[in-house]
Amino acid sequence: MNEIRVELIGALQKRQSDGTWEQPVDITAHRVFVEFGNVSIPALSLQYEATAYEQMGRSDRAALLEKYADD
Repeated sequence: MNEIRVELIGALQKRQSDGTWEQPVDITAHRVFVEFGNVSIPALSLQYEATAYEQMGRSDRAALLEKYADD
């Protein structure tokens, strides 16, 4: 979209520390809508993403997202 990278993800799951996969996430609990022109685009909240990155051991990315996440 106007040279902005967009990722489409379905059946969102994260690998756990023991190598198994968690159950797919119910994204409706974490979904927000971002307005882009006249279009409302569903996305995961920055707070959810920050928590997910922290759980994956990616603390630097988690901290960056936390700076912009709404409480």
